[in-house]
Amino acid sequence: MNFQRLAARATILSLVVSVSVAQTAKRGMNLDDLSRMLRVGAPQVSPDGKLIAYTVSHVDTAEDKSITDLWMVNWDGSEDVQLTFGLPSGEGASVGSPRWSPDGRYIAFTSDRPGIAKGSQVWVLDRRGGEARQLTDVKENLSEYRWSPDGKQLLLSLRVKDEPEPEKGAKPKPPKPIVIDRYHFKQDIEGYLTDKRNHLFLFDIATKKLNKLTADDQFEEREAEWSPDGKQIAFISNHDAPDADRTANDDVFVVDAKPGSAVRKLTTFEGRDSGPLVWSPDSRQIAYRQGLAKHYTAYEATRLAVVPAVGGAAALVSTSIDNNVGPPVFTDSGKALLTTVADDQVEYVAEVPVSGTKAKRLTGETGVATSLSEGSGHLALLWSTDLAAPEVYALDTGKLRKITAHNDALLSQVQLAPTADIAGKSKDGSDVHGLLTMPLGYQTGKKAPMLLFIHGGPTAQDEHRFSIDRQLFAAHGYALLNVNYRGSTGRGHAYSEVIAADWGDKEVADLTAVVDAA
Repeated sequence: MNFQRLAARATILSLVVSVSVAQTAKRGMNLDDLSRMLRVGAPQVSPDGKLIAYTVSHVDTAEDKSITDLWMVNWDGSEDVQLTFGLPSGEGASVGSPRWSPDGRYIAFTSDRPGIAKGSQVWVLDRRGGEARQLTDVKENLSEYRWSPDGKQLLLSLRVKDEPEPEKGAKPKPPKPIVIDRYHFKQDIEGYLTDKRNHLFLFDIATKKLNKLTADDQFEEREAEWSPDGKQIAFISNHDAPDADRTANDDVFVVDAKPGSAVRKLTTFEGRDSGPLVWSPDSRQIAYRQGLAKHYTAYEATRLAVVPAVGGAAALVSTSIDNNVGPPVFTDSGKALLTTVADDQVEYVAEVPVSGTKAKRLTGETGVATSLSEGSGHLALLWSTDLAAPEVYALDTGKLRKITAHNDALLSQVQLAPTADIAGKSKDGSDVHGLLTMPLGYQTGKKAPMLLFIHGGPTAQDEHRFSIDRQLFAAHGYALLNVNYRGSTGRGHAYSEVIAADWGDKEVADLTAVVDAA
């Protein structure tokens, strides 16, 4: 009898173990997971540093469209709340560009949801709850906006529409012919370009009055930012004569925050100066990114620089970094800048003193950091690794701390393949680095079909970030090889620029060298 009981217990235990194994067995990634993945982006820390607004995008397979919603999470990650719920069809499916009001009470965002005016408009939501309300009612195309420091105005970047909106109830008119008289006449995504350019406007929130900021009409104005004292606005533009379309000489300009003000050019570098711009807390300096030389285009590199707001010589502050830097963020003290650096197959967070050149690396982990946002000493960012999709993290007391977990449930169901570094030596002796992801279940010593997945650019790099391509191919029995051939970024400007005017030579040799190594 005791033997029978023991046998029965053994049978039950075996069944429990079998069920447990079946429940925890993981599968490889499949095509349906492409639409299940959520894309986390645009973290914005509140002025008091206690909250983070951010966006989450998902795919509606029935409507075949992407929908982006607004979320808000506490700094400690204890409460994560969805604030908007995009419509599955029609207008208003998505939001974008979240921005906190200066007092931290409201979160503004852009959306084309139905309202008092058509097209993308600025909407505002009380962080304590309630319905969003439309803030702007502009007829032009809206590309960017910023709160004024006192919260009473919005700085808008607007472009007159090529085809005006039809009147309510009226039949749409036939489109007018596209007349092109510009040297720079078309561009990826934008299509054919007309003489209509983005200009800056001040929008009074109380009166809904819209006033043009500058007296200029012929120049593009973008990436504008208020000074913390609210007296000035800095922006990027190209005023080269006789035709700014023929040069890549963008500069930093500043203007008084009053309608119809005259602009002042701050930078004199004969090459590309770019944003995003950021003012020092005392409104005395503007940080931006400066290129290398006017003749570099595809092989341009970005370096951090600051220029006095009253005028004067600009100064580089990141000369010890020979790699592209991300958008700068001033620390609360104004003595240093925080940024990201695209190093060899990773992107890390760095602190660069304004008065020096020695950068300090703040993240040592293998992964990719992007989208820095700071408020009251709290720094949030997006962080991704080979085995973890991008989520919002805090850089807290020198360590990365995970705050959101939108893709954890999905990724817990799938088996992921690790990605390893691989190197080869090109025929001229140059060292070339790459990434190799082996198929799931691969056994050492056996052959596996391999795909050479070549990044474009050429000034880009494959990195230790989550790649659904790698995981999808690995789950279906393929090895995937990524090679950062010469021309790629991440290993200094000389490594990138060496293939200028010599395409199809060194990069091809580099690719085949790492294929041989694999």
